[in-house]
Amino acid sequence: MNLQEFYKKFVDNFCDAYRIRTERVPGAASWAILSSAINTPNRYTGHTMSGQSAVQRVLADLQPKIGQEIHCSDWLLVSQQRINEFAQATSDHQWIHTDPVRAARESPWKTTIAHGYLTLSLYPMLRGLVDADKPLFPGVTRVINYGLDKLRFPNAVKSGSRVRAHCVLLKLEEVTGGLQLTEQYTVEIEGEPKPACVAEAIMRAYF
Repeated sequence: MNLQEFYKKFVDNFCDAYRIRTERVPGAASWAILSSAINTPNRYTGHTMSGQSAVQRVLADLQPKIGQEIHCSDWLLVSQQRINEFAQATSDHQWIHTDPVRAARESPWKTTIAHGYLTLSLYPMLRGLVDADKPLFPGVTRVINYGLDKLRFPNAVKSGSRVRAHCVLLKLEEVTGGLQLTEQYTVEIEGEPKPACVAEAIMRAYF
């Protein structure tokens, strides 16, 4: 096979893999075909060529880190105002969360505590998934919360406490259009030996 035949086959393979229907044309037009191929989703993987390259780079970076902590957030104050706003959003107004006077008198914690699901719901923010100007990985266009495998609330978060997240990478899989990551999300309470929340959180990052 000479160079011209190899070049034509190279272009034809790209056209087939990336669903580009065009006649064989020489010179600059062939480069237009390749440029189009770079930005057209592959029929099998769902990636563009540029997206596929980004996926492979992130895979190569993350695979050696499975089993390691890959994120630790800043401390966050869990104020009574935040607890009240969560109660309003979820219609869960139990006195253990929203009535400091009664909680001081009757609660074993002697103060109000955050809802367990409030602590869980902090995952996207503490993990750094909510700032559009700071993508999770280079080339990521969106991140979807896919679900949970396990969830426990070993400790209560008292109003006025500070918490932070520790995230350990448990599993990494390639899916159509991106990557699926499973992380152990552990919420540390400042000054407390037991965490507030331990969950296996699954997210999908699309490129």
